[in-house]
Amino acid sequence: MQAKAAKEFEPDLHAMGNYIAAYQVHSAVSHKQNWYRVLGIENPTIANSETIKKQNKRLVLALHPDKNASIVVEGAFKYVKAVWDVLSNPAKREAYDKSLR
Repeated sequence: MQAKAAKEFEPDLHAMGNYIAAYQVHSAVSHKQNWYRVLGIENPTIANSETIKKQNKRLVLALHPDKNASIVVEGAFKYVKAVWDVLSNPAKREAYDKSLR
């Protein structure tokens, strides 16, 4: 909440959006939400491969360790990579979707 408030107060804060994205990933994982929520996809039933790819790319660009030195960002990047490993593979994704039901 404080990061969002800081971003609203000063929109030009350097890389604040990346830190907010990292904390959102960590929050989704810590609350044991599904992999779709980690990517920021609210409704898994309407998520197609293109949506998953788009959200993954957005997070990878924001959370790549070469662009951000924060340990928070590094951990979130690893979670996003794990999500991508499951949801980008059609067989793994189908098995994961079955486990959600």
